[in-house]
Amino acid sequence: MKHALVVGGTGMLADVSIWLVNNGYKVSVIGRRKERMMQLISRGTGKLRPLVVDYNDKEKLKEELDDTVNNNGRFSLVVAWIHPEVSALNSLLHLLCCEKNWTLIHVLSSQVNMEIIQNSILLPGDCYYQQVQLGFKIENQTSRWLTHQEIVAGVIQSIYSSQKKSIVGTISPEEFRP
Repeated sequence: MKHALVVGGTGMLADVSIWLVNNGYKVSVIGRRKERMMQLISRGTGKLRPLVVDYNDKEKLKEELDDTVNNNGRFSLVVAWIHPEVSALNSLLHLLCCEKNWTLIHVLSSQVNMEIIQNSILLPGDCYYQQVQLGFKIENQTSRWLTHQEIVAGVIQSIYSSQKKSIVGTISPEEFRP
């Protein structure tokens, strides 16, 4: 069975975590808040592995990652909502135990420069890197942020498409940003 890691998987990516379970993955989820993690666990089917840890706590994170890999195998897919510090993602990448030829889907906010971010990440050679940038929607001359459902649909579409870069919604014109 494939093993996925979802970083930030108790918030706006919670439905991505559930979707992965429903599509045959063992899923390990990193989240900082125990109560949100418990809400997510109650929706899972016993295939969710909670990692209640702040990804900036490198020692605790390493313990949790080692434990989940020992119990569930190496990761074949990592979906990461880590913002905006690239150093936190680089630290996580250093700790990950992944399969050969694994995929990292990096979820980014609407205000980042995707190229600068990509050039700042220390990717292992066997990692297929995809970026999903979250934008906003323009409707009837007004704008709004994306809903969780729109975000989830965009991330899932990225998993299916294997596109190097994708934008959910729009990121321009900047003056329409909510």
